[in-house]
Amino acid sequence: MTSEEEFNRARENESYRQPFLDSINLESEARFVHKVIYNSNQKYSSFMDENVPTIMRCKLRPLEIFGRVWLPSFRRADIYVFPIAFTEAIPNINSFLNNLIDHEGFHAKQLFFNPWLALGDGAMLELDAYWNQMISSEKRGLDDNWRQIIAGKCSRVIDPFAI
Repeated sequence: MTSEEEFNRARENESYRQPFLDSINLESEARFVHKVIYNSNQKYSSFMDENVPTIMRCKLRPLEIFGRVWLPSFRRADIYVFPIAFTEAIPNINSFLNNLIDHEGFHAKQLFFNPWLALGDGAMLELDAYWNQMISSEKRGLDDNWRQIIAGKCSRVIDPFAI
């Protein structure tokens, strides 16, 4: 099991982040994930707000055959973890695992069986992943404050113009 101590070491030492990610047991989502990759280039913005950097991102690995790109079923995805995941945005190891496994790992499972979902606007994918993250938060020992953060993200997906 990945410890708070290992997570804090990865926070403090960027060179330890990939080995830390490699050591994580992805539980039931492992069969849907090809690799978890630390990407120090924070170029992606979040799903709902281009001014907010994304913490993690699940990306389907397309297959190129004879110059054509295919999105075949039963292909494992990569999960990219960005520097902000090692800041106060993620308060502890359990919230990190809740994001990595219960949200991004869930996306990997969604795309494994239904790769065409990657072509949509993403709202339903996000809502399903947030719901899974919310359900899993209790088993990870996360408190109501963390669930409020997730609920707020759900609200922004449902009504992006809400205050």
